[in-house]
Amino acid sequence: MLALLYLADQTSGNCVTLSKADGNGDGIPTYTATGNTKPKGACNNFYNVTAIVNNPEAVVSSVKASYQAAKDKTTAAGSNCAVVSTYLQSAIDAATTLKVQQTLATGTCSRLGTGWNLNPLTFGGNFSVDPAYLGKTVYACSSEKAKEELFDSFAIDFSTVAGSVATDMATNLAYRQKFTAVSASNFKWTADAAAKGRLINVTELTTVGKSGATVVAFGAIQSAALAAVGAGNVAGALAAASCGKDLLAKEAEDVQKIAFALYDPASGFNGAMTGGTLDGTITTAQAQSITEVLFTSLTCQYGDFDEEATTNKQTVGTETNV
Repeated sequence: MLALLYLADQTSGNCVTLSKADGNGDGIPTYTATGNTKPKGACNNFYNVTAIVNNPEAVVSSVKASYQAAKDKTTAAGSNCAVVSTYLQSAIDAATTLKVQQTLATGTCSRLGTGWNLNPLTFGGNFSVDPAYLGKTVYACSSEKAKEELFDSFAIDFSTVAGSVATDMATNLAYRQKFTAVSASNFKWTADAAAKGRLINVTELTTVGKSGATVVAFGAIQSAALAAVGAGNVAGALAAASCGKDLLAKEAEDVQKIAFALYDPASGFNGAMTGGTLDGTITTAQAQSITEVLFTSLTCQYGDFDEEATTNKQTVGTETNV
């Protein structure tokens, strides 16, 4: 069972989500806290949330618009992104009114269903890149009543406490700083930049959000390449390895600098190893040009969790029990 609680730092835009589970199977709860950067006042569940009510056609239009925005980025990036463009077109084609109706037949609200997703941008949350809803979290609701129930649920278990994620999760921050400094990982950030690693700030998060369609396209590269191989288009799959570099080259300099500094494996950003190949998307020189590594979240555990237990320790490079 998931228990939600939010710790908000109203000056720097830090939020923490707490999840509760019986990780050790002994009936004693273990809590996992994940700290993220949010705009000021955005820790509450209502922030930038909107709903499309009883209108499956509008839902489909928004889904298609998001993926079209991402596809437009691949078209502009050039031929190396051809299979990614094809993959995104398949996502556009997959969204149908019938599929949305089937999802909403339960009388509730949903952000996604089989063959459709209103919020394909997963950087820092779940957001739409449809120009009409850019930066918002969009739900499809079967009725006004379902919408009311959705928003009522957002009010559950919310509290605000002054604090700083970087301070409260200093142990995890130190771990990530050490981890990104390991030379064998080939991230190619300097030791000084890794030691100064920090949470991404609101300005940087907003900058990336404005390039959300590119991030969606970037996130589709691996799946697109696999689909191309399955279809016998090996040449297209190999070309896709350079798609990320081409997408990034089309973005503004401030967006590129954030990408060079970002450590976010979930989104595929790992310094000079971004894309899985050294210098394939971000070069060693670009990674070494940044002064601070950026993290999208920090995590810690407490409750039925013994941080001194050997099984809960990590090895970072040649350093054990971190």
